[in-house]
Amino acid sequence: MKINFHKYSFLLFNATGLLYGAALGDAIGIATDNMTPDECRFHYNPQELTYNNIVRDEHRTHWRQGDWTDQFDQVVNKLFITSLHCII
Repeated sequence: MKINFHKYSFLLFNATGLLYGAALGDAIGIATDNMTPDECRFHYNPQELTYNNIVRDEHRTHWRQGDWTDQFDQVVNKLFITSLHCII
């Protein structure tokens, strides 16, 4: 069987982008987790939302700056299991 390395490098590149995007999105999403839209508008300027200005309330103190939640861990686990299934 001939392996198309261009096809697999393209897939690997996209999977890597998916993981980075999911990790960054989950980490910055902690900023607004369990907030109403009004609370989000009160606490954050959407043009200046960074890891440095995330509100540190009772809910958000469970994570350090830049951490992600277990939702991203689940994405990684599912991708790992899927990749194992494709190999076998």
